Amino acid sequence: MRAHLAALLCLVLPGLLSLAGCTVDHKPFGAGSRPNVGEGDASRVFEPVALRVHPLTHVDTAGDDCMLIAHIELRDAYADSVKGLGDLVVEAEGPEGERVAWDIPGMLDPQANTRRFDPPTRTYRLPLRCPAWVRSWAGLRRGTPLVVKARLTRPDGEQLAGELALQR
Repeated sequence: MRAHLAALLCLVLPGLLSLAGCTVDHKPFGAGSRPNVGEGDASRVFEPVALRVHPLTHVDTAGDDCMLIAHIELRDAYADSVKGLGDLVVEAEGPEGERVAWDIPGMLDPQANTRRFDPPTRTYRLPLRCPAWVRSWAGLRRGTPLVVKARLTRPDGEQLAGELALQR
């Protein structure tokens, strides 16, 4: 028994020790390599560079109000979810050209911005009251998707945008 244990350790131990030096490299979001952070711009490396309307986004028709629960995710150059300051606009486009837009207040204020951030999902969770046509769309069995778009204009003027087609 001891001979088998010794042989097993001789085979397994070198493999385990070689794994100790391994690291997992995060794939960057978008571009093919990590950002080149030179002198003077290191403080900006974790700013958002990409926005997506997260698949958790949905229409909630329970109760009297119809709500679009928009989940907006911001990512830095390392593809990590981050918070970000800026002017945020969310839009919905219906199957027959209907449109509604919401300006999200307080996204430039760090405290108000943080209150909108949902740590478990790492997204901004935004409950938005919808017009009647969205409730009608939600009642359809199949059809044209409801397209949800979001646009964040950062304080430096750069715009990040994304969209998601919700299917029924």
